[in-house]
Amino acid sequence: MIIKVIEPKINRKDNYNRLANYIMLGKSHDGQEKVCDAWIRNCHNGTTTQELDLCLLEINAVRDMNQRAKYRSQHIVVSFANNEYPDTLVLQDIERNITKTLGYESHQYVVGIHHDRDHYHMHIAINQIDPNTYKKHSPHRNYPKLQKLALELERKHHLYEIQSRYNKEYNKKTSNSINDSNRYYQRYHTASQDFKSHTWQQSFLDHCKNLTPSINNDMRQAKNWQDVHHIFANHHLKLKKRANGLVITQLQTSDIYNKPVYIKASDFGRAYSLKNLEKTYGAFEPPQQDLKTHKINNQHQNQQIQHKAKPYNAIPLKSCKKTSQHHKQLWYQFIKHKPHNKIKSSLAPVSQTTKANIGMIKNWKQYLFMMSQVGNDPLAIAVITSTKMMLNQLSLQSSSHQKLTKQTKQQKNKNNGLEM
Repeated sequence: MIIKVIEPKINRKDNYNRLANYIMLGKSHDGQEKVCDAWIRNCHNGTTTQELDLCLLEINAVRDMNQRAKYRSQHIVVSFANNEYPDTLVLQDIERNITKTLGYESHQYVVGIHHDRDHYHMHIAINQIDPNTYKKHSPHRNYPKLQKLALELERKHHLYEIQSRYNKEYNKKTSNSINDSNRYYQRYHTASQDFKSHTWQQSFLDHCKNLTPSINNDMRQAKNWQDVHHIFANHHLKLKKRANGLVITQLQTSDIYNKPVYIKASDFGRAYSLKNLEKTYGAFEPPQQDLKTHKINNQHQNQQIQHKAKPYNAIPLKSCKKTSQHHKQLWYQFIKHKPHNKIKSSLAPVSQTTKANIGMIKNWKQYLFMMSQVGNDPLAIAVITSTKMMLNQLSLQSSSHQKLTKQTKQQKNKNNGLEM
């Protein structure tokens, strides 16, 4: 079980009515019902979906009592493992424990259970304005609180236990198989994991991680900051100073993926944090010339950029060798007809209806499902099936490894008891 607080989007107005209607009355893209259960808490006007309009009037009246706060809504999503469907009593207990832990037990909120994705999940939309004091409540350090609560609820209701800093049994299992840097990456980089699960495309962090051996090898010969910039430019990457640290971004956006993306340099590797690099090379120095010109002025000589890696293109996740050719055909068709792309392909042109639908598509996953449902494309269906099998296999391997670890621990406890 994963409990996640959805942060409000920048430059987007706080609209509680829209959020509540989506949670309790929302429909999927094909028009089918996505809500299987819903209820309302701490409203005098009702508790069911039929009374939502009256309850929203009551909630908005409380929210209007505090005009100083810009964002007055808290959106929480609770996701469960595949093939895990808790009953209503369990879901209500989880919801009450979450609001109590965050200090929202007396606040007004709506709850909706959705089943439109591969996993069962619950939405909670909370009015952060206290109905008694009319002050905004913002819980402090809610992330560790929710992680700890998730583990307690998983064990209480016998749900699938996920990896977390508080799951000591899981952490002992991983400490023998992966090093500290990889464990840090797997445990905390939720943004990268979210990008992959929502788009089925490679994240920028994974792209940079694949270049780690090559960059580490070249960094052994670096003598100053200009050498460091030259090494990263060779891999289509660029170091920039931001706030009190360093970030890594693309040297130049490609035609396939023309959005600038950033990761913290310390996420790429602890040795690449600003503090650690300044210990070795002194105070940070920006590149003495624009790296896009493919030259960088060094104190000793002008160094020509020699690219050792391809630029970041957010390529699809690899699922199976049998469908690799299907991947390529659909991928080139996808990037050819995207409005912002200028890639030419030798594939046959698609219909005008498909072109219009592609214009509304934001990522690779949406494109596959659109082609399978609208175009009935057998290649898309094959790629979707193989990708789902790959993701399910990874989750099953993780769960079987967890069960094996528990059995081993129980066997050790029995042996220790016999020895005593």
